[in-house]
Amino acid sequence: MTLQQIAKRVAALEADVATLKRKPKRRVLWWNKIAGKFAGDPLFSEAMQEGRKWRTGQQMKSNGSKKRDLKRDDG
Repeated sequence: MTLQQIAKRVAALEADVATLKRKPKRRVLWWNKIAGKFAGDPLFSEAMQEGRKWRTGQQMKSNGSKKRDLKRDDG
């Protein structure tokens, strides 16, 4: 590789780095915005328990596993 080719490649890489630096910072993911918003909400806890019951029922149908304890508190 000639010195001219290396200089051209370095210039292209520098341009790419400059483009990357101009891009906006990492955006906040939607689930990070709402995390903790339902803490202590009894309706949310009930919804989570019902979802857990449904998933456990689906697991039991698919692999015959034993029922787990569903008394975990999400609030």
